[in-house]
Amino acid sequence: MRQFGKVFVISLASLLVIGLIWFTQKDRQVVVADLAPATVQADRQAAKRVLQANITATNQGDLAAYLATIAPSKRATTEQELAPTFKQQRTQLKLRRFTVQKQTADRLVAKVDQLQTTKGQAKQQVLESNLEFTRHGEQWYIKQSILFNVVTN
Repeated sequence: MRQFGKVFVISLASLLVIGLIWFTQKDRQVVVADLAPATVQADRQAAKRVLQANITATNQGDLAAYLATIAPSKRATTEQELAPTFKQQRTQLKLRRFTVQKQTADRLVAKVDQLQTTKGQAKQQVLESNLEFTRHGEQWYIKQSILFNVVTN
């Protein structure tokens, strides 16, 4: 009976290791809901352009341009929160990575890494966040940004 127990435990451990290797090596596909390949690529490029415009507006301290990239339903709240300090922005952002994780006809979720540099200092950090984009008509906007990690260099 002990021999059977040892064989069982070793077999189970082996299966778990094989499963773990398979799980970590499997090429994961982005969830895309019934969209033509051309539409998928066009929407991703459009969302990325919105993010680039958002970053440019941030770097220039242009609140109006920044708000133009935000979903219309979120603009008033965002303006109230950012208006007092936006022009005194002391950081510069640079997009490092834009990876789409989920996409439908009117919604796109992407993992984004941005390099943030503080003006007048050598301090840099990487901001990792998830951004949700929403489509209104033919235009994409940033609906939500969730910062989930800051890595200081």
